[in-house]
Amino acid sequence: MDLVHLKYNGRKVFKDKASKTSWAPGDTKPVTVDTARRLKKFIEFALAEPGEQVEAGDVQAALVLQNEISQEAKQEREQVEGVLLTIESMDKGALETYAAKYEVSLDRRKKTEDLRVQVAGLVEQFGAR
Repeated sequence: MDLVHLKYNGRKVFKDKASKTSWAPGDTKPVTVDTARRLKKFIEFALAEPGEQVEAGDVQAALVLQNEISQEAKQEREQVEGVLLTIESMDKGALETYAAKYEVSLDRRKKTEDLRVQVAGLVEQFGAR
């Protein structure tokens, strides 16, 4: 896993919910390439100079955090796949009941397969409920 060192030059503490990190002014931390690409969109973040100090604990914490995030994403994806498999065996009534969880009312005049596609789209868009 490649890590990139980013420096935060902002004036206030920045809390990144996606990577579950908190940045104080002047912090330099190792982050994954995807996180770096996302944070570089903010003017306060810049690539760290090669000579800047990064604590070894920060590197270890970044690796552990990235591992936790990837495990959560994997579990969520498995849950969505399980629901999608269940949707394939539902009839119109069950599909209508499941779509109600997303506050969507289905048109029961449509074919069952069309309703399955619509409900599967809801699950893909909003996650399993």
